[in-house]
Amino acid sequence: APMDTTPAAPAPVKAEPAPAAAPEVPPRPVERYFLTARLERGQIGGKHQQGVVLHGPWRNQINVVGAQARYNLDVTQNPIPPDITDLPPSGQWPGRMNFGGTAQTKRTQMVDRMALRFSKTDPGKCKFEGEGANRVGKYVVTGTGAFRDGGWDLECERVYTPNAPALPPAPAAGKRAKANPLAFAGAGPALSPRQ
Repeated sequence: APMDTTPAAPAPVKAEPAPAAAPEVPPRPVERYFLTARLERGQIGGKHQQGVVLHGPWRNQINVVGAQARYNLDVTQNPIPPDITDLPPSGQWPGRMNFGGTAQTKRTQMVDRMALRFSKTDPGKCKFEGEGANRVGKYVVTGTGAFRDGGWDLECERVYTPNAPALPPAPAAGKRAKANPLAFAGAGPALSPRQ
């Protein structure tokens, strides 16, 4: 039988699938939180030192309370509590947010720092703005206040944004003794000289 010398048809070329378009990432929704707070004279951090405290619940956009917050006007910058009658004091406001439960542990607490600037709008009225940071991120704060019964009722709004101005560095805490590198969990009597 004669050999077929017809050239074989080229194999069909499989079309490469078009690269999948990157999924469209929806913009992250703006995270807004609201604080109805009381700013007044009081004890700072459970100590007997008097200062100016700001406390109240942070709520989300559907009015659910997420944390109880307590801040104090930084005593390293304001060792003598200022008069708060005419206007709340501007400055650094370090504090904590407690997320529930009775145990005050790192799981249920978050350190939160704010720098607030107050300005008078009318007698007994003010507005404020500022910035802050916590482990969630950086944020800006705005709000208004009204003087009542020796303190201020404040309404605050917090908006998380990476564009928030940076906070000034945290004031240096009191000097602590250097940790002993040999003092670690489990270093008990077995590691101490026998007597």
